[in-house]
Amino acid sequence: MRVFIAVLIIGFMMPVAAMACSCQTPTEAKAKKAYAITEVIVRARVEQVSGGWGTMNPTLRLGVTEVLKGENIPETIMANYNSNTAACGYSYKEGDEDIFALFDTREIGLTANNARGYGYRLMQACHGANVKYFIEEILKEGQK
Repeated sequence: MRVFIAVLIIGFMMPVAAMACSCQTPTEAKAKKAYAITEVIVRARVEQVSGGWGTMNPTLRLGVTEVLKGENIPETIMANYNSNTAACGYSYKEGDEDIFALFDTREIGLTANNARGYGYRLMQACHGANVKYFIEEILKEGQK
């Protein structure tokens, strides 16, 4: 009985992996920094969502409607992304339209992504929220 109680107590003391995404409200300073370090920003429509293997390597096919930042951006982008919203990922479905903040991995040959021709990766949700805030609030304010 003592062994059982000891194992039970030790079991509750073991660390476990926990995930939670809690983004802070975008501010002008954070939004400007996020915009500055983001290589590619596009307004696009989700044309296809491919699930990958569970939450590993899901992909989006994006139909680009407007390039907000970046050069030589194709009309269609295949992008890997994190679909685990508890780990600051995204939940997209076909037809969604949004502003996408992306890493351009075409030149650095990031793992298997280039072998499949993707070449882009969505930045995590908190970063994307700051970029979206910059585009929708700060740039709009400067145009007045």
